[in-house]
Amino acid sequence: MNLYVQNQQWNVSKLDQYISRGDIIQKIIGVPLPITAISDSYCWGLSASGKFTTKSATWLAHDHSIIEDPNWCFRWIWQIDTIPKIKVFLWQMCLNVLPVRGTLFRRLGQFDPQCPLCLNEVETIDHLFEGCSTSNIVWSLAIKHRWIPQQVLRDRSFNGHQTFGIWEKLDSRTMQRLSFLLWSIWKARNAVIFQNEVFNPLKCLIKAKRLSTEWSIRTCMSVDDFFQGTSSTPFKTHQFIRWQPPNPFWIKLNFDGSLQNTSTVGGFILRDWRGASLMTGASNYGASSILVAEGRTLRDGVHAAIMVGYSRLQIEGDNLIVIEALQGKAAIPWRINYIIEDVRNLLIQVDQVVIKHIYREANMAADWLSKYGHSISNAMLATDLCHPELRNIVRDDMLGRTLARRGA
Repeated sequence: MNLYVQNQQWNVSKLDQYISRGDIIQKIIGVPLPITAISDSYCWGLSASGKFTTKSATWLAHDHSIIEDPNWCFRWIWQIDTIPKIKVFLWQMCLNVLPVRGTLFRRLGQFDPQCPLCLNEVETIDHLFEGCSTSNIVWSLAIKHRWIPQQVLRDRSFNGHQTFGIWEKLDSRTMQRLSFLLWSIWKARNAVIFQNEVFNPLKCLIKAKRLSTEWSIRTCMSVDDFFQGTSSTPFKTHQFIRWQPPNPFWIKLNFDGSLQNTSTVGGFILRDWRGASLMTGASNYGASSILVAEGRTLRDGVHAAIMVGYSRLQIEGDNLIVIEALQGKAAIPWRINYIIEDVRNLLIQVDQVVIKHIYREANMAADWLSKYGHSISNAMLATDLCHPELRNIVRDDMLGRTLARRGA
């Protein structure tokens, strides 16, 4: 084993010598190695906590796979630049679990399965978004207004893998618009059922366009831009987010992870109380999950800070699961259990530490570094900001750039 491990890291050059398949090497690199003295333990890999549950055993006995598949064909949904709740909505569509009337009738038997829009056929996901004569008007209007390409209507299908296997090949702008259009149809359909509204195809399209426009400008709009020409107070529906420097003589660590296909990377940045960058890092973590990548990036950042000798550390990240696991507020998922234990062992060497969850708008430097990690093969540590785009992000953070975060 020591042949393939060097300084508590996988020795990629040695792996290359003995293993010819790159995909296998990526899976090996994706297995994190502990960097502190941690005892081995047993783990039940079919539950999030790593503890045995009769539910997971029952699923296993019935040959239902509940293990996270890194090659899950709908993983690209999480890369669409859209509202998080719409990503969940698309995910439910892929799994065919949206509570349309046909599904509720099949499961519970006490619902009218008729489509509430056209009143002609059983409402299924396929019917609502493809076969319904009423919702089809929305699609026709979107193409007529040149908001989505004609190809979408021609290839439109909502039959599981076939559906999004076609759509994932579209450009990012079209996919973003499709997400808002599907969401708008769904919300308008719900308004017909629960609020007795009349389905208006043009209004449905206009709402989708408005949501798309609002989302597109959200991350690039400053507070001054927001207030200019605004006649009403925005605080009811918006938050204003900015990166905050740490207290004097403290060091702030921001970290983030990134996933593209099955490749995971992470990036971190250490800054002083004036906002000046002290160290940046990015690493390629091979084929793994985004949760593991976030945990490994956190550990790498803490380890780097301790190696330099910083004793007052403020940690910030936008992954709530990782932050709450480190804080002890939530159960630790088994996949990052010993990574979190590593971090806690490292933090014993720090005099003072503050751990805080932040939004992505206040984590843009680490986010940029995590994306940059996809262009490197192993690991990078630097004390200077060599890329102009990263220098601009750090400079804007120092100047107090404030972004508007749209309320849910």
